[in-house]
Amino acid sequence: MSKHLHPDILARIAASKKQGGIELDKLAIGTKIEAQTRNTLYKLEKLPDGKFRAEGGSYFPQPTETYIGGSTWGGSMMKINWMAVGMHISFSQCDTTAVQKLKVIAPDGSWEYDLDASLV
Repeated sequence: MSKHLHPDILARIAASKKQGGIELDKLAIGTKIEAQTRNTLYKLEKLPDGKFRAEGGSYFPQPTETYIGGSTWGGSMMKINWMAVGMHISFSQCDTTAVQKLKVIAPDGSWEYDLDASLV
């Protein structure tokens, strides 16, 4: 890693790699994600062309097509096409507070993947 990054950022990058996350661009069309922040449960579904259908919170009171650039730690440094517990989702309309729990569900419902801040 770069010696030019602040030690706090380096620690967050290392923790993110250890805890795991979701590579958004590798998800199959129809994959569903439930992302719980402190106040909001975002329900997301992967659509074609890199879009997601999002519902939840004041920005998405009804299903809305959006792009997710990736995630941040609350600042301007973004991890592209990535979503993880402890990071803020960067929607094209807004950023969220830190994600506390993530659940990924296959398009056919055959598997689920859970990440929870209390487990990592």
